[in-house]
Order: sequence, then structure tokens, then C-alpha cells
Amino acid sequence: MPKWLLLSLCFLLLIAFFAVGVGVSGRQFEASGRIARNVSIAGFDVSGRTAQQAVEVLHRKWVPTLPGKIVLHAADKEWAVPPGLLGSRLLLEDAVARALRVGREGPLWDRTLARLGLSGPRNLEAACEVDESRVQEFLIEIAPQVNREPKNATVEIEGNEVHITPGVEGRVLEIEASRLGLCKALRNPNLQAFELKVDIQRPAVSEEELADIQVVLGTYTTPFNAGNKDRSHNLRLATEMLSGTVIPPGAELSVNAIVGPRLTEKGYRSAPIFVNGEVEPQTGGGVCQVATTLYNAALLANLQVLERHHHSRPVHYAPAGRDATVYYGQLDMRFKNTLSHALMVMGEVKAAKLTFWILGHREDQAKVSLRRTNLVTLPYARKEFLDPSLAAGTEKVEVKGRYGKKVTLWRIVTTRSGDRQEQRLHTDTYRPQNEIVKVGPPAPETSPPTPSILPTALPRLNRGAANSSEGAP
Repeated sequence: MPKWLLLSLCFLLLIAFFAVGVGVSGRQFEASGRIARNVSIAGFDVSGRTAQQAVEVLHRKWVPTLPGKIVLHAADKEWAVPPGLLGSRLLLEDAVARALRVGREGPLWDRTLARLGLSGPRNLEAACEVDESRVQEFLIEIAPQVNREPKNATVEIEGNEVHITPGVEGRVLEIEASRLGLCKALRNPNLQAFELKVDIQRPAVSEEELADIQVVLGTYTTPFNAGNKDRSHNLRLATEMLSGTVIPPGAELSVNAIVGPRLTEKGYRSAPIFVNGEVEPQTGGGVCQVATTLYNAALLANLQVLERHHHSRPVHYAPAGRDATVYYGQLDMRFKNTLSHALMVMGEVKAAKLTFWILGHREDQAKVSLRRTNLVTLPYARKEFLDPSLAAGTEKVEVKGRYGKKVTLWRIVTTRSGDRQEQRLHTDTYRPQNEIVKVGPPAPETSPPTPSILPTALPRLNRGAANSSEGAP
């Protein structure tokens, strides 16, 4: 037999023996229920162990090294929470099952090398199972501890000085985004801390925006009847809308734009207003006093008034020439910040008094006074109407007469540099209110009384008697 043939037969026999051996060892390995060589889970060797033994090794050596609590952060809050409370559970059996499949799955050659430990070490990761509903429940539970409304920087007025209290950022725990991120992170059993998603909300008015608010530039107060509950309510509602408004240099303030239409659905109530010179109830009555008070504060702060209208009749809460009427869509009161720094409007309704302050930078302060001239009183007419229901010769005043007025208003401004300017603002004419009187029918005519005739005195008898009544009436 040729030598090459003999060598070929020997080689084939070796391959056959090897194949048989591999097959036998493979069947023995699969039947053993043990993990292949050079296999570890989470860095812990589980080679040659059964599934139960591998799980026991992991419980004994690995699990005690895992974090007992996960620290969750949200803004300035934190919670140390056991993973189990979040529905996290170690999948040790799953990791061991994957370890058992090494050398039992895949191509024959790969399985053989794995069984023999010739394919290199293999380290398998163990993951966690997460109950997402429990994560969401936990986030909903802690959300009130995180959430808060933003608070604007506030202003406190002491005399002519202003003090600023910084605002506070608002925040909202974003539950859905936090849930998705945390559920993903919890699959790692080594997780120690996690930052929850929080939406930060800046206050509408920050301390930085109020840097120019240092002093009172102008203020004015008007009285009102606190007993008129509906009108007082309207005063307070409109004042709260205007209070806190910041006006940058060059910007305007419009009462109507901020206060809006006076509607019941916006909270306004019916109260008396002037309509064509007569007093009638209408929704939003009292807003004109808010405009008047703010108008005077703006004048005293040396601001440019762009639009202002006087009432048809004089009002009781402000001198003639210093009132301002507003009517949504028709009449407005507007002024412009012509100063070098931002302004802030503050208003308050307290103890039957309405006050507005215009606040600003110390450099914009000026000495301002208002003067009225050419004050003329316009008489009212008396109009009588017959009312047969009244007693004869009597009368009843239906509408009390009110004098009209005519007046000119001036503003005198002395700046910090000493410059003095006198400005004629406007001349207003207020119509008088006619007095309306109902009178009864005229009294019936009567004859003049008949003069009485006194009897002639008779001569006295016994004039010299000692008990005479001489000297008696």
C-alpha cells in the first residue's frame, strides 16, 4: 500500500475518532446540565455549575454588592428608594439560562470550542425587570413635593423708597419623560442614582427686571364708598390687573388694553357710571376711578399722557380737571414711559382708599406739582314738572342739581438738575346737572280774613275802691 494512502487512511481515522469523541462529549455536556468553561455572569465565574448552583453563587457573592437603594434627584429634592419599591427585580435565572446556552447553540465548531473553553472567556450581564406602572405611581406620588408655581419678584414700598424681594422659579416634574428614562436606567442592577426630568419655569417678573425700580416717582390716592360692594369689587379687580405692570423705556400703558372689556364673565359687576351726563348702572362701574387715580400718579411721575378724557360731569373722588374717564373700545387712558429707565405700576385698594404708585429709577426723580387756574362755576337750571299725585302746594326733588365747572390744569416740573418747566395740560368744561323737581297742583285760593271789631270798653265803676284791679291787662 502506498505510503500516501496509508497516511490518508490514518488521517481519516483520526478525524472519525475526533468526530465521535466530539459527538460523545457533546451529548454528555448537554446531558450534564452544567455551564461551559470560562463563562461568568456579572464578573463572577459560574463555569461547570448547574443552573441552581450558579444562581446560588450570584446570590451569595454578587447580590450583596449591589446598591440597596437608588437615590433619585429632582431639583433640590432627593429620595433614597429600594429598587424593589420601584418594581425592579433581578433576572438571575434569565442570565443563568443564557450561560447554559453557551456551547449548546450555534454552529458545531463554535459549540465545540466553547465546551472546551477554547473560544475565550465570556462574561454575561444580568439585567433587571421593571414594573413600569409602579414607577409611574411613585412619580405621581412625589410630584407634589417637586411642583411649585413660579413667584414673581415683589415690591415693598416704604415712604418713597422701594425694596425688592427676589422671585422664585417654578418647576414641574415631567412624569412621562422621567418614567421612560428611569425605567430604562433601572434595567442596570448597578444603578446608584438617577436625575428625574424637571421643567423649570421662570417667574414673569424677575429681580433682574426690577433692577431699575428704586424709588416712588409719583403716587395718588382717591377715596371711595366701601359700602357699595359691587363698585368696590370692580375697583379691586381692575387695580389688581394693572398692578405689577412693568413699562420699559419708550413703551406705553393702556388701561383698556390691560383691564379689557368690562364683562360679567370676567368678574365685573353692575355699578353706577355716567352715560350722556346721567348716572346709570352698568357692568364695570368704577373703572373710571381706577383710570383717574392712575392718571394723577402718571402726571406726578412726570410721564407723557397720550390719551385722556374728562367726565361729562364733575366726580366726587377727584378735583375737576384731574379726572379721567374710560370706556372700552372708545375712550382710553394711555401714557408713555419717556424716562431713561423702566417703570413699574403698583396699585392697592385698602380701607376705602384706592392708591397707585409709579415706581422707577432714582435718576428719573423730579419735583412735580399740579395747579388749577380759571376755575369757573357754571349754574344749573331748575326744571319743574306737574305731578298730580303730590299734595297741593308740595314738591319733590327727583334729581338734585349740580353745578358745572370749567378749569385749566397746569403741571410744574423741576428736574434733579434744577431745570423748571411749566406746562399747560388742558382746559375742561363739565356740564351742570339740571335740578328736576316734581310739583303738586297749586293750592286753592282763599278769601282774606275779616278784621275783628273789638267792643268799646265800658266805664269802670267804683274806680276809687281799694280792691280795684287797676294795672291788670
